[in-house]
Amino acid sequence: NVSDGFFRTAAVGAIAVNDVHKVGHVAYVNKVYADGSFDVEEYNWNNPLAYGTRSHVHVSNAQSDFQYMIHF
Repeated sequence: NVSDGFFRTAAVGAIAVNDVHKVGHVAYVNKVYADGSFDVEEYNWNNPLAYGTRSHVHVSNAQSDFQYMIHF
């Protein structure tokens, strides 16, 4: 479940990492559901220069999901 400090499971307070795109993207995990999906708060995702949220996203290799988690 952990590789080089990166986790594949979400936890509240973790940083979700999307490294599929050329510039990368991170978001703050604020809720985790029993099915493993999670909610995030973020800036600049489909909302240039603005705050946004997404619900029930996943850890996967899909471009719209997150590939890794950084836990604190």
